[in-house]
Amino acid sequence: MFSLGDATLLVFESFKCFTYVKILIDLWVVVMVEIKKENFLVIGKTENVEIDVDTFLCKGCGICVELCPRKVFEWSKELSERGVHYPVPAHADKCVRCKLCELLCPDFAMAVRW
Repeated sequence: MFSLGDATLLVFESFKCFTYVKILIDLWVVVMVEIKKENFLVIGKTENVEIDVDTFLCKGCGICVELCPRKVFEWSKELSERGVHYPVPAHADKCVRCKLCELLCPDFAMAVRW
């Protein structure tokens, strides 16, 4: 059982926890994602991960876009050489390096490196 002093301490500790969470949320660090296109490769790169999409191999099925747990990919604005929209790793900073995109791609058009 709690005495009144313990309940006050518990409430204070909960408030302190929320305060710490708010401070951590306010201190988000912006990570820049560099997107570049070289021949048939679209490369999304941060300091922790590099995601390559081979636009020549990609048929635009969307498996990687739909099944990525962190929603790293967006559809391209332009068409590839095959005439399809291809995934662009626009949010590579969210990548947790699970390699689901690489493993599930039926065309082997993905590569995740770190």
